[in-house]
Amino acid sequence: RHDGEIYTSTVDYQGDAKILRGTRGSSRRPFVLRVGAKTVTGSVDGQAVAFSLRDVKRIRGIVTVDQLAQR
Repeated sequence: RHDGEIYTSTVDYQGDAKILRGTRGSSRRPFVLRVGAKTVTGSVDGQAVAFSLRDVKRIRGIVTVDQLAQR
């Protein structure tokens, strides 16, 4: 849960990358994120996203991403 929305996801691995696939909110908007060594790329609700891991913020042991919360 983040900003009142519930996120459901699975995690897979492709080589050194972590792949997060899931949905957010009651509308179940889809997202796919590829977390690499230094960057995150993918799509959120059909929109392409790309950002540095430096933009990822850990809250109470849960990783959240400021850019995703703003979309």
